[in-house]
Amino acid sequence: MKKIITALLSMAIVLGVAQVNLGAADKKPEKGKSDKKKAAPKKKRDTYPYRGIIGEIDGNKIIIKQKSGNRTIVVSEGAKVTIDGKKGKLGDIKAGDYVTGQVKKTDGKESAISVYKKDKPAAKPKGKKPTTKKKKTDDK
Repeated sequence: MKKIITALLSMAIVLGVAQVNLGAADKKPEKGKSDKKKAAPKKKRDTYPYRGIIGEIDGNKIIIKQKSGNRTIVVSEGAKVTIDGKKGKLGDIKAGDYVTGQVKKTDGKESAISVYKKDKPAAKPKGKKPTTKKKKTDDK
């Protein structure tokens, strides 16, 4: 009887140790403690877009009317000016024209590196979109 109890106890101990080891292998790494290298933080962009209707042009400054107020952008000397897809000059743009482009912010001032005059895009229709779902009919 003692031999049976001893054998069962030793078997239980062996199985218990084996289960603990298997459980450790299945464990997922904790959050924040992975072996992978962390990605470098995203670098802020040097340039960002602008668009709107010209309210006024004063020398090399353009003032764009926006919903939130007027935005003044200085057009740099080397800025690329394009009018309806062709190379142009800042003097060819007048108040009321729709423009887009890229600006670069330096010392708190926005400096345009490109100005594109083009037709204003058509306004999107307001209201609900038509539904395309079919209604289920009950044929009982």
